[in-house]
Amino acid sequence: MMSDVNMMDAIDDLTFVNASGAKDLHQIARELTVGRVVLFAGAGLSFNAPRRDEGKNSMPGWRDLAHELLKKMEGSIRDSQDPLKVADYFETKYGRPALIDALVNTIRDSEHAPGRVHQCLTGLNFDEIITTNYDTLIERAFEKQFIEPQVIVESRDLVRKRKPPRVIKMNGCFKINPSGVVITGSDFLSYAERHPLIEILVTECFVESTVLFIGFGLDDPAFRAINERVLRTLGRGECRLAYSLQFGASETESAYWKSRQVQIIDLSSGATEMDE
Repeated sequence: MMSDVNMMDAIDDLTFVNASGAKDLHQIARELTVGRVVLFAGAGLSFNAPRRDEGKNSMPGWRDLAHELLKKMEGSIRDSQDPLKVADYFETKYGRPALIDALVNTIRDSEHAPGRVHQCLTGLNFDEIITTNYDTLIERAFEKQFIEPQVIVESRDLVRKRKPPRVIKMNGCFKINPSGVVITGSDFLSYAERHPLIEILVTECFVESTVLFIGFGLDDPAFRAINERVLRTLGRGECRLAYSLQFGASETESAYWKSRQVQIIDLSSGATEMDE
């Protein structure tokens, strides 16, 4: 595990964040040392995973998934820009098993290996790791370090004695329960009813810990749903400031998310600062 001094030195050496971003990273690092940071990993985290055949990473994002489903439907729909609605239509037309098969064949989890970022995360003192990804890259990264993480997929899994590191897979897992993954609009709407304890756990993370989002685009439906749910439950005055690593966020975007208790750390801000 990286020492406090090494972590701070590494942050100071970063040239792609400005002084404000570095200050935020120092704050996160300090809280990491006492185990008060929860990692929230989105689809972007999987983009660093190399293919086992040494080919180019082919892990899709939300929009890519929607595009693949649309191609398989061989027709156009009015809500083609909404991945959840596309999945709803696909499931209605072909059925749930066909939808799951399409997801598995598009994401191709088994054809990828944990990337450098996954390996680095295993050496940091995250209190919890929550992910909306269906793949098993985070778990396999821990296993490469001879660590068996406790994987939580269903609310009933939380009854087990807590055994860190714990990986909470909010949207389900291809390996454990492929048919139960959250992918359609109907799945999202029924989530609280189907997984009440996991929803409570996620909300508690925003009360008790510093949350760091990695791999979430600002338009990611899961990102927006989580943020809206937490603000609605806690209120802006009671919600701790969360952080999100982004690339090329505009001032307007940053101001908007700051108003929603999410501090954007722009990973391209240092280059902009140097150009000036």
